Amino acid sequence: MPGLEFSLDELGVEIIFDPAGFREIPPDISFSSRPATSRKAREKAVLRFSRLSPDQDPFPLIPGQDLPIKVEREGNRLIFRSSGSRAEYDLKTRQGEIRAVPDRLSGSLENFLRVIYSYFLLERGGVLLHAFGFAWKGSAHILFGPSGSGKSTAAGLSSGISAGGNQVTILSDDVLQVIAGGRNGDFLVSRPPLETRLPSCDQRWPAKSAFLLVKNHRHLIVPSEPAVSLSRLLANVLYVSEDPETIPELLGLLEKFARACPVGELHFRPDPGFFKLII
Repeated sequence: MPGLEFSLDELGVEIIFDPAGFREIPPDISFSSRPATSRKAREKAVLRFSRLSPDQDPFPLIPGQDLPIKVEREGNRLIFRSSGSRAEYDLKTRQGEIRAVPDRLSGSLENFLRVIYSYFLLERGGVLLHAFGFAWKGSAHILFGPSGSGKSTAAGLSSGISAGGNQVTILSDDVLQVIAGGRNGDFLVSRPPLETRLPSCDQRWPAKSAFLLVKNHRHLIVPSEPAVSLSRLLANVLYVSEDPETIPELLGLLEKFARACPVGELHFRPDPGFFKLII
């Protein structure tokens, strides 16, 4: 995994790492972010590290299984548990600590930062969406759905498509950042700053369409009723959608998104023909 170099600059947040108490920092972790470029007032969040012994592991890793992640909230405190790590973060004081088994600090830190980032993002009118997204002719298209819905398949089929001098830009095949703030009430779509599998990309595109992916034997777009669209979007928002205290704010934000961007179902089979329906 590449070093965890990232920027939360567009949110005006700076995360400071304090490795005191953790002598062996893995070489793939970089305790720095790219230089700030915005003029927004920067808030500071501090994460401290300490060692977790293997016998204190809340979720021992089982070979062949996905990394378990559990997030709970008690008042202002977020409690994060994963294989080889336990972390807490105070949403009010911006102070946190992550305790980790040394050989699993890298993965634990990345997952914990995603959780914290999702709360920062919601405060600014945005979410992390479990989705594949691509940019085409200056606009972004979102194909969302749970694991197994076909996001990676659709991304693979879309990669390399070009026509009339236009080229598809793949934003992510798994997680997208969607945030309010565009002209005319648009929502802007971009690659999240904690996306480590793809090159960094600071550009944002206005959302033009959003579809729940449904595997089928033919390509078909099916419109959705507003209430259905809202529930489907909510089910694919990462982390904050599991927190009852964020639901009212989250629903209000998703209602605005559904009014600004058409939401429906995209039924597709594994060939590039679905692309023509979207654009």
